[in-house]
Amino acid sequence: EYRFWGEKTFFNENISLDLIVPLYYSTDPNLDTQAKVENATPMAGQFGDLAFGLKALVWEDADQAYSAGVRVEAPTGPDFIISQSQIFGAPAFFMDAWYFTPWIGGQWTPGTNWFASGFLSYRLNSGPIGNRQSANSEVNVRQPTYLFADLAIGRWVVQREGQGGLTSLAPVVELHYTTTPTSGSQTTPGNFFFYDSGNKLGKTDYLNITAGLNGTFNDVWQF
Repeated sequence: EYRFWGEKTFFNENISLDLIVPLYYSTDPNLDTQAKVENATPMAGQFGDLAFGLKALVWEDADQAYSAGVRVEAPTGPDFIISQSQIFGAPAFFMDAWYFTPWIGGQWTPGTNWFASGFLSYRLNSGPIGNRQSANSEVNVRQPTYLFADLAIGRWVVQREGQGGLTSLAPVVELHYTTTPTSGSQTTPGNFFFYDSGNKLGKTDYLNITAGLNGTFNDVWQF
């Protein structure tokens, strides 16, 4: 998948609008013959869900800064349809939902050595996914909402501005937490499309911890 991204700033670069256009290589989402089901046709250049957003610098001073914004994803990607009625009763997923993600973020530098940043976002959706289980049966699958919380803390152990070689170095630890305040739909276990807690569109609750190094060479090359 490739994502083409563009951003335009306004009001002394304190507010910006951005646009993300996803383009990916996949197979034909409309399976209308048995041969396509067994060996789907590769397709290049399919568009996914277009996304656009608004963000703003809310407040800043010498030691801290806070920003907020929202990301909107439009249902411009293709539906997944098996239109040959002999195959499982012509099932399909209709991807018509919009997604909205408001967020807030902050950055802090309480001294010359320590720094930290935080990010909190909540991904909402406009409604369920249409799930056609057979030619005469269609149900709406409620999607979960997602809460994301991220925190990064680091400390500069090398600061040699204006000199050659390694001019700065900081170890950084990051925490990334994801949970679903509302889980997906649940149906009876005998149903072909079964959604339950922890299965497919069900409960998500996990924490990732990462560590790394930030730094510069000759005050120019960053890593």
